[in-house]
Amino acid sequence: MRSYSGAAWERAMKREEIILRAYAKKISWIEAAEILGMSCRHLRRVRDKYEEWGFDGLHDGRVGKASPRRVPVAVVEEVLRLYRDEYFDFNAPYNATGRNSVHADSENRSRARVLDPDRADR
Repeated sequence: MRSYSGAAWERAMKREEIILRAYAKKISWIEAAEILGMSCRHLRRVRDKYEEWGFDGLHDGRVGKASPRRVPVAVVEEVLRLYRDEYFDFNAPYNATGRNSVHADSENRSRARVLDPDRADR
């Protein structure tokens, strides 16, 4: 069993309580879905996971996993170094296009804008 935060445990316990109420026919499955803020179809998926895995099936499987879109730290440091040292007088869009053509980088051009330390609209 994995380690979960307190909030994740509370969410899973709430889901379990509502599902058990629906099993006991105290509320309908439609009402259970409304209480949990999900569609009836998604509640069926959650119920199936609960039946298969028990309490562990109620936890969000995405929690604790790194994003597949995460940029490696070395790339972030290199972009910031280039922006600070070599392209200090370029604006962000020009920096992105200049960096890609000069450094033959396959990263997304918009990442230079995201990493811009002077950008105020974040």
